[in-house]
Amino acid sequence: MSDHASLTAGPAVPETSASVAALQISAWLHVLTELGLDAARICARAGLARSRLSDPRARIPMSYDQVLWDAAIAEAHDPALALRVAAKFELGVFGSFEYLLRNCDDVADMVQQANAFMALLDDLARLELQVEGEQAVLALSRRGAVPLAKQGVECVFALLRTKSGALAPSRAPLLQVTFAHAGPVDVGPYEGYFGCPVHFNAGQNALVLDVRVLSLHWPGDPRLRTVLEEHARIELERVPRFDPVVCELREQLLRRLAEGHFDVTSVARGMRMSERSLRRRLRAAGTGYQEELDGVRAQLAQDLLRRPELDVEWVAEQLGFTDPSTLYRSFKRWTGLTPAQFRAQGSRQAGVKVRA
Repeated sequence: MSDHASLTAGPAVPETSASVAALQISAWLHVLTELGLDAARICARAGLARSRLSDPRARIPMSYDQVLWDAAIAEAHDPALALRVAAKFELGVFGSFEYLLRNCDDVADMVQQANAFMALLDDLARLELQVEGEQAVLALSRRGAVPLAKQGVECVFALLRTKSGALAPSRAPLLQVTFAHAGPVDVGPYEGYFGCPVHFNAGQNALVLDVRVLSLHWPGDPRLRTVLEEHARIELERVPRFDPVVCELREQLLRRLAEGHFDVTSVARGMRMSERSLRRRLRAAGTGYQEELDGVRAQLAQDLLRRPELDVEWVAEQLGFTDPSTLYRSFKRWTGLTPAQFRAQGSRQAGVKVRA
């Protein structure tokens, strides 16, 4: 049984665990069904019980993101599946969050509102808008350097491009699209879909638009927007909140691992709090310092080991281990695999849950 399968049978995931809305996974599975794919088999491949999606207000651990996409692509035999999914999505499937964004004043207002209510869909996702000369860069990431599902980003950008209206080709010239992850050999389908150059391994996930898009006023309804914002605020209060201290701890650990300065005292000091206060906040969030350290190391190890050009000794150094043998033992404890076995399996073990 995989670690993800054990999630469905084990104790409930603490409410403070980073999660995504079951609503968006259900909508995604509905689209896959319309595309002729077997949604039940995809869930089974990913180790996700369909019963967990029956309540639209339910939350699903974020670690399922990439695993579900990997399962869907294996079922479809289509690396560009995200583009087909985006083209098939119907308007309104994301509820009040989507309708609120459609009634914003402009791009900047949309980014502000999206970030204010992003937890309705994803605890850690965020949009960032930057102006770089004649370009407006709209970037998507997750706090704490938690990775987004690669095809999930592709799907979101495709939806923004074709379904948002305000970012449609006639209104907002798209100059280029960049993805942080590695891409297919043939980028033709992506450039055909977005109508501009598409670059992978680019360092960030971003839509690069003509800066004039910032001056465009959106034809929303201010009165409806007020109602939608109030409704979204009520819905947000029902969402289990992910403790920001946990997120900041993970960011600190990611920065400090390779430097070797990740003892709890120095990390707490970097977070402007005492070690005692940090441990107390972590206990309240249902986690602990070693658990978070293991989680960050496990995720980073998987990300680095997917790159065959990186040797294991270097990966061990980046994780703050004194020698590769410690990495081998830890990685086997985290995933049930040795680094060599993980590499041999490719990316099928993405998002493996850290073992206690």
